Amino acid sequence: IQEVADAQNNPPAPRQASSIATGFALTSNGYLVTNYHVVNNSDSVEAESMTDLHKYKVDIVYKNADLDLCILKIVDEKFKGFGRLPY
Repeated sequence: IQEVADAQNNPPAPRQASSIATGFALTSNGYLVTNYHVVNNSDSVEAESMTDLHKYKVDIVYKNADLDLCILKIVDEKFKGFGRLPY
């Protein structure tokens, strides 16, 4: 009970939440697809490369809660493309 009262009177400082999810490359120039619930309520989104472990800033291009679908675009100037995609 004391912890609840303290939390109500002195709320903790906001923490930066982070989560990890899967996304798939749609095009070689930086479009990705993931689930809407992955980015819902996010202040910012990053994509991390599995090969070079760089993190890239992305913008949300499209999101649809009903379909649980989100299209992202890497907008980081460090990103030079995915190269040839294996499909």
